[in-house]
Amino acid sequence: MRNLFIICVLSIIGSFNLNSQTYNEYTSLAMDLYKSKEFKESSKNWDKAFKIQKGLSSDYYNAACTNALAGNFEKAFDYLEKSIKNGWEDINWLKKDSDFESLKRLKKWDEFIDKIPQFKQEYINSLQRVDKLESEFFNEERIIKIHLPPNYNKNKKYPIIYTLDGHELFEITSDYQKYLAKYNVIPNSIVVSIFHTNRNYETTPNYGRDKNIPTNKFLEGAGKLKNHLFKEVIPFINTNYSTSGFNVLIGHSNTATLASQFISDLNNSFDGIVSITPDLLKTQIEDIKLTLQNKRNKNLYYFVSSGTKDNKYRFKTGKLLDSIFKRNTNPQIIAEEKNYNAGHVDLIVKSLNDALLFVFSDYRNYDDFENKVIENKLSVSHYLNEKNNLTVKNYGIPFNFMRDDFQYLLDVTVSKKNSEVLEQLFEATNKNNFF
Repeated sequence: MRNLFIICVLSIIGSFNLNSQTYNEYTSLAMDLYKSKEFKESSKNWDKAFKIQKGLSSDYYNAACTNALAGNFEKAFDYLEKSIKNGWEDINWLKKDSDFESLKRLKKWDEFIDKIPQFKQEYINSLQRVDKLESEFFNEERIIKIHLPPNYNKNKKYPIIYTLDGHELFEITSDYQKYLAKYNVIPNSIVVSIFHTNRNYETTPNYGRDKNIPTNKFLEGAGKLKNHLFKEVIPFINTNYSTSGFNVLIGHSNTATLASQFISDLNNSFDGIVSITPDLLKTQIEDIKLTLQNKRNKNLYYFVSSGTKDNKYRFKTGKLLDSIFKRNTNPQIIAEEKNYNAGHVDLIVKSLNDALLFVFSDYRNYDDFENKVIENKLSVSHYLNEKNNLTVKNYGIPFNFMRDDFQYLLDVTVSKKNSEVLEQLFEATNKNNFF
């Protein structure tokens, strides 16, 4: 009986896929035809795919391989150029790839190789921008750097990942975001970094040395930085880029302390805080504790990382925050403190990946489905609608049901032998044109 159930599932999958005429279907067919050495037919399917949407760098590269083998030399060079301008990185493989033997015999090949640095720079320039703002609070011109996701589209909405300490955090945050989003582990996001003119003045926390300034207030420089960020940078980004309304702030050391304190600020614009080795006074931690008890319209994701080889006071701050997080009863506060075998600086590299995964932990999250599928009255349509509502509410972006997601839900459903849920699952995916 179980075998019959699985055979029925496989036959449904087969007929389901035949009805798909999406970008992924054309690229998949193009690769199948490439493997069977039907290069001209494969080339036609690459063309159809790229008419639907702009391609990925790997797809342009594979299209170049196909066209080189099909004898379409000009088209092969064109797709090869597009692959580099869209982020293809393995130039050494490109130079030795046997699929391009026909191109290597042409004079244009050497000319093309000479232009590769230019193509790569165009790709970098297309993703990274430098904007200058006249700051009323600092009374000077300030620099912010912006990293856009590949295929940035003004008609789509993107979460924004802000970092303080731009000299230290811009490149690594952009790189981590790029690779996590490439595999759709987190959504495509825009990275914005603040570059400090005088870091000590702008980022020194209030440790109570001046009795005239309460510890829940910022020192002059940090106060100016807060106002610059809240009242100048964020409005500028919202006006000039397509933002979803979900903002993350990342800080390290002094700026981690400030980022944590921003949580308690009445004008706080961040729904995700990444605080890499903060150093907070007990009174400041108490302020954060009280703020975390307040009701919110949507989730707050708060990630703190601590290094076992770091300053003992910073490590103690992490422990105190961890005790608060473990006693948290507010369902809208998603908070975690995590320890790493790291010092003050290498903690960035070791914890930032986890931090980004954490603040986007409700993106493509189906961890509850295994329990849901054993419920007698599970409505798949309702379940997927709830996921959509959660994604829109928390991240401001539409729900994107992926082939891998469908496959996971399908595998769980088959393992639980729930034919009713299986039928609903296919009905829901057909109805919403997920494939």
